[in-house]
Amino acid sequence: MHFPLTIPLQPSKRVIASILAAHAAAGWTLFNVPSLALLQPGALGSPLRGVSILLWCGVLGSLLLALRQEHAKGGKALIVHADGMLTCMSADESLDYRVGAGAVDFGWALWLPLVELPDGQEGESIYARYRRLGGQITRAWAIGGGSDVLEARRADFHFHQEVRIYIAKLEADERRASGRPVPQDIARLLRTRLGRPAPSATRS
Repeated sequence: MHFPLTIPLQPSKRVIASILAAHAAAGWTLFNVPSLALLQPGALGSPLRGVSILLWCGVLGSLLLALRQEHAKGGKALIVHADGMLTCMSADESLDYRVGAGAVDFGWALWLPLVELPDGQEGESIYARYRRLGGQITRAWAIGGGSDVLEARRADFHFHQEVRIYIAKLEADERRASGRPVPQDIARLLRTRLGRPAPSATRS
């Protein structure tokens, strides 16, 4: 499987049929309650007339809202990223999500509760967490890297630095492929890497 994975969204006929069936059942139930059925004789003079009107408006409004939300899927695409984040793309907007707690696998379907990220908040993906921890290692090395005690860890430090830059490059390429902007910290890290000379290979 290659990431980012793009899944085109479209209205489901089965979902629309289930919406119509559920609301038809609710309407039929109200119709068969004498005090709540507006079309039955004497219903207009019923003391529950206001409640009846409210319930019928609720059923009709719920039906229209559910059909509107299902038809709104047309022209959208769900982009799954390698770090577990998701982006919902449409012609006029792009929204980032993370998978919330409570995912359920039914076997025939997967329920994933999505949590929308506020504007300007990227959420801490695997990429972001490694960048953050790698930045802490970099700052710690800048403070104590000259110590003889840490000299034996110099190779470990350079390894994590290279991995941090490699992950930043992967995320930048993935974001460009999905049409998302590259954060400033990633762009700055890559510019810093381009300004450094490539490590030379040594032979024993």
